[in-house]
Amino acid sequence: MRVRARISPPVRLLAAALLAVGGLGLASALNSAPRKAAPAVEGGYISPAAARALGARWRDARRPDLEREYAQALLAAGLSGDLLTAVAADGLFANDPAARALFRAEALLRLYRYKDAAAEASAPALADNPYAAFIRVRARAGAGGGLDRDALTLATRGPAALAREAWLLRARAALDESDFATADASLKRAAEAGATKARTEPFRIERDIRAGKTAAAAALGARAQSLAKMASRRGETPPDIEGMRLAAMLALRAGDGREAARLADRAQLGTPGDRDAPLAAFAKWMAGDRAQAEAVLAAHLRAAPGDFVARDLAAALAFEQGEDKAGEAHLAALEISNRPLAAFRRMRRAAARGDFDGALRAARGFSAERRFQGAAAALLGAGAATARLPEPSDADRALAALAGAADQRSARAAASALLGARRSPVDLAAAAETFAQLGLDEDAAALAVDASRAAAGFYAPVALRAALLERQGRTAEALGHLEIFAARNAGHAPVRIARARLLLRLDEIDAAATAFAAIDPAALFADEGAALDYARAAALAGEPSRWAMTAAAKAALAPGETLGRVLEAAGDDAAAAETYRDALIDHPDSADLQRAYREVMIRQGRLDDAEALFALIARRRAGPEAGEAGGA
Repeated sequence: MRVRARISPPVRLLAAALLAVGGLGLASALNSAPRKAAPAVEGGYISPAAARALGARWRDARRPDLEREYAQALLAAGLSGDLLTAVAADGLFANDPAARALFRAEALLRLYRYKDAAAEASAPALADNPYAAFIRVRARAGAGGGLDRDALTLATRGPAALAREAWLLRARAALDESDFATADASLKRAAEAGATKARTEPFRIERDIRAGKTAAAAALGARAQSLAKMASRRGETPPDIEGMRLAAMLALRAGDGREAARLADRAQLGTPGDRDAPLAAFAKWMAGDRAQAEAVLAAHLRAAPGDFVARDLAAALAFEQGEDKAGEAHLAALEISNRPLAAFRRMRRAAARGDFDGALRAARGFSAERRFQGAAAALLGAGAATARLPEPSDADRALAALAGAADQRSARAAASALLGARRSPVDLAAAAETFAQLGLDEDAAALAVDASRAAAGFYAPVALRAALLERQGRTAEALGHLEIFAARNAGHAPVRIARARLLLRLDEIDAAATAFAAIDPAALFADEGAALDYARAAALAGEPSRWAMTAAAKAALAPGETLGRVLEAAGDDAAAAETYRDALIDHPDSADLQRAYREVMIRQGRLDDAEALFALIARRRAGPEAGEAGGA
């Protein structure tokens, strides 16, 4: 039986007060309209009936002032689709192309058609328009692409009403990153541009929620009640979406997923494409409704595929239910929008199953250049991690700093911070690799020894120790390290490949060819460098070895550039040419294949045959061709 988490009385008081706040967020009216027709950056709520009545007046009078008022009313009433129809079919803004493009872009944005909105607002005629810039900023952020800082800067330099919203958007992005200093500075600039306390106070309330200041709950509630009274005196009665969103955040911080999900449903936060859809999905997940959480995320990611928060949540949900293939697909997509976070998730998964080599490969994707946080922190602030959705620790951030170290001093500082907090096999090996890259060979070797001792089957530190020994000219010791590991880990292809390549560098040709031939062909030929070394060793070892290598290569590799290069390395230009030719028939536009085919045919004195094939390919591009392919 699931036990509902209890929320303390002060927190319940704050939640209730937040729900009483009207007119917060983006719901209050514009202070003054821009002189030229452009979408208001915020607007008071208007009923659909009132908006359509304005439309009837505009159609009768066709006055420019009514034209803008009608367009703005459609946006304020949530009738963005009707606005697009009015522009396309009724001639709205027919004599004002710039206004037509701006209102179309705004409507597309509010329909979560981010790509279309960005394209409309990127017309050359709008390049320096601050309103268009603000649309581009929101479209990119909505699609999960982060802030377009150049466009945001242009928006902050626009009219005061626009600058106010641009600074509030900057504050919102900073809060999502738990960058409270930037959020506070942006709120100050928004206030200077005319943002009222009713506009800025919700941001400060959210700041405290994200900071985990539950002791200040009573004070927050008092502030919220005061805001509610101010809004009531102004006669503002729009839906209180912002208050419910803040209350849902507070409930999640308190561990009450059911209450958070209820609030998210009331506020309709799960709309696909909306920035709060991941919050709604997280609430449903924490409430135990995985199916609904998945449905919200799937719909949202269709509208905003680059939203790293939603993608992180979707991956975690998939892995929790044992759907590893789906989880890995989400991580592959996450890597595009947030590579360090994808690397962190992969590192944890690999380390949990004892795959320290896989964990180290993932850790190489860490970066110190981007704020390092996952979905929980992005939604609720630092310290909101759960066992189901862990956040990077201080040690992980030190590991990221180590990955970005550019000199010995910074590397030593980062390694000291990392190993002072945690000394996992991956941490030790990562520090060893960084030290080796920066010429700190002695320290690197010592750390590699520690990593090997911490995890006997961990290959990366063994490979590093062998490389360091070879760099010092101690090749026999290097070979010995590889052979010991290979003996203890039967079937370990990477160490067997490394041993064979080292034998080749030592000019032990027969031994190298024999070692290569004993390796699983699928693993060997998946490593192009190793495959080329095998080809060279086999060619030097004699015809039987070369014949065996060629047969193995043709069995393991499809006709293409890699197989052709392997055959070239083995000295079989005729077979290489035939391989390139076959591949060109299937991929005639490949410049790399054409170059490789030309070069191998020149060595055979058959350039004319190559040119004949290229001519045939060109004719086929122009139209049907009945002739047979010529050449090798």
